[in-house]
Amino acid sequence: MLQSRHTPHLGSETDSPINWAKSETDSPINWAKRLPHATICMIAAPRIRNSYKNMKYNQEITELARQMYVDQKMDPKTIATTLGAQLGEEIPERSIISKLSALGVYKRKEYVTKQGRTPIRKSKYIEKIAQILGKDLEFLESLEKVNKNVLIMILDALEPKLSRLDEQTVS
Repeated sequence: MLQSRHTPHLGSETDSPINWAKSETDSPINWAKRLPHATICMIAAPRIRNSYKNMKYNQEITELARQMYVDQKMDPKTIATTLGAQLGEEIPERSIISKLSALGVYKRKEYVTKQGRTPIRKSKYIEKIAQILGKDLEFLESLEKVNKNVLIMILDALEPKLSRLDEQTVS
């Protein structure tokens, strides 16, 4: 096995990647380039974990957060600032979201468009158009390249015709 000048010999005191990181002569950038990713994570993980305060929720705080979210309809950011002010420490919003998720009460905000509607994929509009026209989806596959607003206009123009056709077949 070939040894580079940076890699210590096996069996020496410094054969562990953790000891490489502790070497005073080697910079962290140099040893990080030589280590596999998993080892870097193993070395860096304790520092990362210790850089955040461990938020330990007692029963009272947990119940208070749940009540604020469920009963008072407060968003997690407001809950984090309110509880943080009460406890005298900063509580991350993600921590509140995680706790509420663990309790099974957190519901993710639904994405809405700029117009305030729930987004619908182009493929759904094309399926509706194909259904109204009585055509196969493969026949209308070129509509995938059309602007969504154009698809909505086409669908809006076809739907009244569909309702008139339904009225004629019933009569």
